[in-house]
Amino acid sequence: MAKDFRLFLFCVASFLHGAVRQTNGQGNCSMPDGPSNTTIERCDVSLRGSVCLQCPVSRFSTSLQWWIMREGQKEMIFRDGYSTNERYKIFLINKCHSSHYTLTVPNIIPGGNDGMYFCLVHGDDTAASFLIKVTATPIVSIRHNGYEHVKEIHTVEGTVETLQCFVQDAIPPTTVVWSLNGIDQKRELFNSSSNAVYNFTSDFKFTSSTSHEEVRCICSGPDILMREVSANFVIETKSKAKDEHNSESDGTTSLLAVITITLVCFLALIIILTVTFIVRRCKQRKRRFKAQSTPLPVLPISENLIHEDVLYESPDELQDVVYFYGDNVVYHRSDILLGKRLQSSGRMIRWTASLQNGNRPSFIANTLPDSSSRDDWCEIRLFAEYLRNIPKHVNIVDIVGCDTNKTPHFIYTEYVTNGTLKDFLGQSSDGNEYSTSIYSPHGDSATAYVKIKQLASFCYGVLDAMIFLESIDCDHPGVCAKKVLMNTRDVCKLYDFNACSTTKKFISGIDFERCSRLPWFAPETIFKRGYSRSSDSWSFAVFMWEVYSNGETPFIQRTLGNIKSAFDENPPLSQPKLCPNEIYLLMKRCLCLQPEKRIKLAKLKEELKRFIDGESDVSI
Repeated sequence: MAKDFRLFLFCVASFLHGAVRQTNGQGNCSMPDGPSNTTIERCDVSLRGSVCLQCPVSRFSTSLQWWIMREGQKEMIFRDGYSTNERYKIFLINKCHSSHYTLTVPNIIPGGNDGMYFCLVHGDDTAASFLIKVTATPIVSIRHNGYEHVKEIHTVEGTVETLQCFVQDAIPPTTVVWSLNGIDQKRELFNSSSNAVYNFTSDFKFTSSTSHEEVRCICSGPDILMREVSANFVIETKSKAKDEHNSESDGTTSLLAVITITLVCFLALIIILTVTFIVRRCKQRKRRFKAQSTPLPVLPISENLIHEDVLYESPDELQDVVYFYGDNVVYHRSDILLGKRLQSSGRMIRWTASLQNGNRPSFIANTLPDSSSRDDWCEIRLFAEYLRNIPKHVNIVDIVGCDTNKTPHFIYTEYVTNGTLKDFLGQSSDGNEYSTSIYSPHGDSATAYVKIKQLASFCYGVLDAMIFLESIDCDHPGVCAKKVLMNTRDVCKLYDFNACSTTKKFISGIDFERCSRLPWFAPETIFKRGYSRSSDSWSFAVFMWEVYSNGETPFIQRTLGNIKSAFDENPPLSQPKLCPNEIYLLMKRCLCLQPEKRIKLAKLKEELKRFIDGESDVSI
């Protein structure tokens, strides 16, 4: 107790006599060498900074102690280099000087680890005394209407404005002074029961009067560095503000007028389009009702005429004009000679046909069977009229004419005289007389003639045709070699396609248990009656496998009941002997059970073109 009382009297006496020296505030506090120094070394430290206290005794001496005194209470914190107080365990001993006994005090804040520190020798003699004082540099900003760091504010003369001076990291006591144009307007003292760092806000209201005013917020205190911020007010007269408000109102009114006129025009356009659509629908219903009230004529063709050309005989009242595209001559049905009826696996029936005067080459007449419904006749008539406007494509069978004024309707296509691609590859066409009856066999030379890249060119032509059909809103579900004709120059020509609007009806009517094209359809088409462009990717991959297998039928001897097990295999089709690795990889990218994972036709066309151009090696 006597030692504590002597230490307390020493501190009081030091303060009363003003024997306090200040350091340079660079983070180090040291005393002159020599024990029992009666001077208190003041250490000014910035907020949350650190300081090294250097006791003027050797760090290798014995019975060395560090003490702290806060609010009249003294505590030992270190003895001979070891911590004696858990609260100050983060302090560092003998880390900032090579020979002196030192103490490093980190993260100094008011009311925390500032205050008086003593270095004692032999547990009794005071070798050095240190006073740590924290000096803060607060952050000061002016806020206006929720916006921070305001520098310039536009307002109207006579308006009452409210500003906020927001101060961070201040040490009490702190004084905030508001000044307007250099004249102090408001002074406010902020204090705290504790000596800790805190934040606060000071409000200031004033009425703007002159054309330009400057408002300042000045923050000062004994333990902080003075800071000040300012905000400039640009004052506008009421008449000027009113004019600007009127101009803004005029602009808003003009904008509303433009928007209103635009909406009226848009609604008028919608009404016109709606009325036009309703009128067209009414006309279509009237025409359909009239057609339903008239019995369909029967096509008068002799059943025994297989190899001879016949004249299409029709009652005089049904005779009508026939249009051939690009021909200025008008023909009648009586001018057309129907020849041999060709067998076909599709829903169309086909005849070889020619003109009686022989002015045109032979062509194919395509129509529906007599059992077709009236909706079927309506669809083929609309499809024929649509085909008048599509451009020609080198890999699509040409549409040469149509007859849609009377039922039965006819679509006339070019007469391709070199058979199907399946025939060209050396296999039978399974009784497709449309191809085989006009085919001059290539014999065994076909296999020798066809090169790997030529087969890729065949595939590329068919793929280009499918992409073209997509661009004109047409589909060709289940493409296969039997649906590709070869002309005399060995150019592939795709036929038997339909409009996209009828694809769903076409697929729903397929009997897959008896369908000869079952292996070429995608799984989602067979089992879910679904169809998309990804379904074409699957069908085209099976078609490529057929081409590189010399026309063999894929998934041979597979029926509707067991073909799903073949689809589940990975990959579903093995690599043909003539198929290069690059082509087979493209096939596998198409033969995915998930449609969204299949390669797109456009990307497939790019890869196939690269292979044909020799940008990838041919390897089998």
